[in-house]
Amino acid sequence: MKIGLLILMLVFIAILIGLFILSYKMLKKVRREEQPSKSVEYQLHPKLKAEMEKRKSDK
Repeated sequence: MKIGLLILMLVFIAILIGLFILSYKMLKKVRREEQPSKSVEYQLHPKLKAEMEKRKSDK
């Protein structure tokens, strides 16, 4: 009985460690894929865009 519990605990610990390693590898892969696309392309609201253009033309 005690040996069975010990084996079961070891199996659960091994599975837990395996999941941590797997998630770490996936996280590294995603970070590597997203790193080159650092520059975020965004669009301004038309009113804000007009205001920025107005400020640039005033200077």
